[in-house]
Amino acid sequence: MSPASNPEILAELRLLRGEMNQGFDRIEDRFVPVDLFKAEIASTNQRVASLEMWHNKIVWLVISSVIIAVLSGIVTAAAL
Repeated sequence: MSPASNPEILAELRLLRGEMNQGFDRIEDRFVPVDLFKAEIASTNQRVASLEMWHNKIVWLVISSVIIAVLSGIVTAAAL
């Protein structure tokens, strides 16, 4: 006897299919959409690039300040 000829089996199969689809819907709701994930990564990469830029500026400021201080010391020592 095939399932198609038995209405009880057909009803049970439809019920199981509905429960399975609801389960898949619940699983999909738990995961973050890929587009949101990619947008978050792009935003994080921009923040990292900005921090790297400021870090480089501060490093060059410190290095140039040290060079100026050393040159000032040499000029002062030579003037004495």
